[in-house]
Amino acid sequence: MYKKLLLITAVVIFSISSASAYTVDNVENFLSATTERAQDDFYSYVNQKSFTSRRLYNGNIYYDYTSEIAYNNYLHIKDIINQSIRKGPKCDKSSTEYKVYALYSTFLDEKKRKETGIKPFQAIYDKVNACTTIQEYVETIAEFGREYGTSYLLPIYVYENLEDASKPAVYLDQSELVVAWRKGDASQFDKNIMELLKQVFLTAGYNKKEIEEKVKTYYKFTLMLLASKNTPSFTYSDKLTYKPYSFDQLCKVFSNVDFAKVIEKSGFSKENNVKEWSVVNIENAKAINDILVPENLETLKEFFIITNTYYYFKETSFKNYKALTIFENKNNGSTSIPEMIPSALNYIANNLNWRISKLWLERYFPKEIKPEVEKLCEEIKNTYIEMLDEQTWLSKETIEYAKNKVKAIRIEVAYPDDIDSYLETYELLSSKDGGSFLENVISIRKYYAKQKFEKLKETKYRWEHAPYNINATYQTLYNSIIIYAGYLQSPIFNLKYDRATNLGIMGTIIAHEISHSFDTNGSNYTIDGKRKSWWNANDYDAYKQRVQKIIDFYSNEEIVPGLKAKGEHYITEIIADLASLKCIARLCEDNKAELQTVFTSYAKKNYLLINRLFLYNLTESDPHPLGSFRVNPHMKNTDAFYKAFDVKPGDRLYVKDKDRVSLW
Repeated sequence: MYKKLLLITAVVIFSISSASAYTVDNVENFLSATTERAQDDFYSYVNQKSFTSRRLYNGNIYYDYTSEIAYNNYLHIKDIINQSIRKGPKCDKSSTEYKVYALYSTFLDEKKRKETGIKPFQAIYDKVNACTTIQEYVETIAEFGREYGTSYLLPIYVYENLEDASKPAVYLDQSELVVAWRKGDASQFDKNIMELLKQVFLTAGYNKKEIEEKVKTYYKFTLMLLASKNTPSFTYSDKLTYKPYSFDQLCKVFSNVDFAKVIEKSGFSKENNVKEWSVVNIENAKAINDILVPENLETLKEFFIITNTYYYFKETSFKNYKALTIFENKNNGSTSIPEMIPSALNYIANNLNWRISKLWLERYFPKEIKPEVEKLCEEIKNTYIEMLDEQTWLSKETIEYAKNKVKAIRIEVAYPDDIDSYLETYELLSSKDGGSFLENVISIRKYYAKQKFEKLKETKYRWEHAPYNINATYQTLYNSIIIYAGYLQSPIFNLKYDRATNLGIMGTIIAHEISHSFDTNGSNYTIDGKRKSWWNANDYDAYKQRVQKIIDFYSNEEIVPGLKAKGEHYITEIIADLASLKCIARLCEDNKAELQTVFTSYAKKNYLLINRLFLYNLTESDPHPLGSFRVNPHMKNTDAFYKAFDVKPGDRLYVKDKDRVSLW
C-alpha cells in the first residue's frame, strides 16, 4: 500500500536555507551534502539540485511528491465547498449543498459551540455516575458503544473475517485511549498532555479545585492500560490482529463480569448473526478484566467521561479545538496554529468526502484517464505473469496458482461505478435551523455506528476511501486493487508524459500493489480471500528463506545516519517495491535511456522532506520505507539498475550478484 500522509489542506511553501547533509533546520531531506554519482547515491543524484536548499515552512511537518496534487485538490475542493455554502440555504436538507452549508455554519458558530458545550452527553454521564456496580457500569458503556460506535474501554467493531472474506467477524479491539503511545521525550509529552487534560476535565464539568489530583489519577490509569497495548504498527499484520475466539472463550476472558450481557447490550448477540469473534490483543483484554473490580468503579466512571469528552473536545469551543490541534501538532514537531475557516473546509472534505468527491470528479477529473490506466494495469499484470513463469525455485503447481492469482486480481481505477451508493445520508442542521456543531458530529458518529450492524447482514466489496484520496491499495481479502482518482494527477500521472516516466511513477505503484498479493500477508491468502496455504510445502520454505534474506539485508541499512532500519518492520513494503521495480524494468529493458528514465522518475517520486520528530514517530508506526531508504537499497538489489547506470564493483551501490536479495 502506498500510504499518503497529506491532509487535504496541506499547503507547502518553500524558502531558501543553507544546505547540509540530511538535515536542514531539524528537517530530514535524506540528501548527501555532496554532489553524488548515480552509482553511489542515486537518491541524491536525482534530487540534489532540486531539493538541497528547500526546507519546510510555516509549521508543515513534511513535503513529498504528492504535495502538489494535495494543494491543487485543496483549491478545487475549497471552490466546490464555497459554491455549496452559497447555495445551501436555499436547497433541500437532503442535498449535498445543504449538508455542506450545515457543517460549515455550525463549525464556525462559536457562540453555539460554547452554549452546547458537552451538554448532549450529560444524560449518559449522569447514567454512568449513577452506576453502583461494575456490571451495571460495563453494560451502560456497552449500550453507549452500540449507539456511538465505541465504549473506549471495550471497543467492539465489525470487519471482514481475516480467515474467510465471505463472512464478517466481530472484533474486540484494544482499548481506545487519549494516547496511542508516548512519543519522543516521555516527560515532556506527559507534561503537555496533563496540561491539556486539565482543560478536558473543566469542559466535562469538574470543579477547578479538584482537577489536579484527578488528572494524575486518570493519566496513571491510562498509562497502565497503554502498557498492555501493542504499538500502531501491530495493525499491519493480519496474523497479529485476527485471533479467533468462540463466544464462550470470550466470556471466560472477562471472569470479573457477566460478559454475555455486555455483548448483548453492545448489539452483537447470536441472534444478530454474529458467528465469528476475534480478540485483537488478549493481553489488553486481560488487563481490562483485572481492573473491572469494585474498588476501581469511581476511576472507571471518570475514565469513560473524560475519554469521551477528549474525543469530542474539539467540537466544544474554538479554544479547545486549537488547544488539542496544537498539542497533536507539537507531538509531530509542527509549530503550526490552526485557523478556523481552513479547518472547517478540511472537516467538511473529510466528513462529506463521497459527496465532495462526486462533484470533484464531475468538474476536475478527465474521463479519458480511467481507460488508459486500466490498459496499463493489464499490461503490468501480464508482465508479472511472465516473471512468475521464470522462477526456477518454485514448482510448476505453485507457479500456476500464483499466475492465476495475478490474473484474478480485480483492479478498480479512479472511482466505483456505483458511486451514489456511497454518498453520506446522515441528517445535519445548520445554525440557522437550530443545529450545533457537536450535535451534527454526533449525528455523523451515530450514522457510522449503525452502519456496522449492516455489515453483519451482508459482506460485499466496498471502496475504503473516497475517490479524491491520493492513494492506491491492495485488499488482501478480495484480491483486489483500488487506484484512487486523486493519485491519477500530475506529477504522479499525466497522459502527456512519455511512457517511461509514467512507468517509473504510476507503473511502479500499480506493480507494487500487485506484488502485495505475495508479501508476508498476501502470500497466505487464496484467490477467493481465504487464509490458508496454497503453496507446495518446499516452495513455502524457500519463500520464507528468501524473505529472511531480505529482512537481514535491510536491517543493515540506515534510514538516516545513526538510525538503523528494522527489516522485519518494513518487509511487506520492501517485497512489493523490489518486485515492482523488476516488473516495470522488464517493460523497457532493451532501451537504456528508457530504463534511466524509469529509475529517475521512481527516485523523484520518493523524495521526502520531513520534520525529524515526525520521521522518528513514523519509523515506529508505519511500514513504508522513507526517503533515500526507499531508493538506494532497492537500486542495489535491482539488476536492471546496474545495466541502466553501468554500476560496477567499487561503486557504493554495487552489491555482488549472489548477495542481492529479492523475492522474484
